[in-house]
Amino acid sequence: YAIITATEHLERAYANDAIDQAAYTRECNKLLSQFKITENAALGKDSMTTETFMRVYQMDCPRAKERLLRMGVPEPTKTSGGDANVAMTVKDTTQHFITAMDAVKLDQRAVDELQPLLSDLMSA
Repeated sequence: YAIITATEHLERAYANDAIDQAAYTRECNKLLSQFKITENAALGKDSMTTETFMRVYQMDCPRAKERLLRMGVPEPTKTSGGDANVAMTVKDTTQHFITAMDAVKLDQRAVDELQPLLSDLMSA
């Protein structure tokens, strides 16, 4: 209940430009990870969905519902550089993906070998 309500308030604050992009992204990522952990722990055994939970407790949190259940990621970062930044991000992501695929093709299966490569890919 608290995570959904906090996400709704965060989304409203961001929509009203009361919080900057960096703080919003940091807090939204934290709430999303807490939500995923809590959702599995709290609702997994009762066969109740989050949407049912929100109806039962009469939670009117459309922005939180959209962010937590449908999108699952913070609002996209708006870049000032335009196409140049997008091209650089695509290049970096492709580079990390190819490196990770090469490691798998070379039969590297140990977690300590693949985890740094996948971590780089996820952060790109």
